[in-house]
Amino acid sequence: MKKQTISVLALAAAMTSGLAQAEVKGLQELDNPSLVLNVQQLDVNGSEYQKVIPQQLQSGEALKGLFAGDKLVESMFAKPLQATGLVFATLSDSADAKAVAKEFGLELVYSRKGNTVFRAPETVDLLSVNDHLSADSRVKAVKIELNNNKFDTK
Repeated sequence: MKKQTISVLALAAAMTSGLAQAEVKGLQELDNPSLVLNVQQLDVNGSEYQKVIPQQLQSGEALKGLFAGDKLVESMFAKPLQATGLVFATLSDSADAKAVAKEFGLELVYSRKGNTVFRAPETVDLLSVNDHLSADSRVKAVKIELNNNKFDTK
């Protein structure tokens, strides 16, 4: 324990002397806004994620919930995932897909044999849609799509 304390103190002293030398030489330490992350913890599809909040947003409704286009990370070193606005649902009866979409203000993208894909408007909180669909007796399962851009060529 004593060794660890001494090495931590030595590291801190080295860092402060390095900063002092940088100031003496007239170098300015710059803030790197890309390294600063504002995050909010969310539970999506049964997993914990951190929502990456853009620097320009400090308050308001955009900070609450999950919206299409929001970026999430599972851990500090994981590739960000993006909420697409699509919601996958398994319905008890595929004939109900249009009625469910209309009731919740969603666009019906695909429906076949109970497997359904809805698109939520960009202004709608996906977590709220997930909760409402999960509570509906016609819906067996719900999952919000998170895209990891695995095949992105950029």
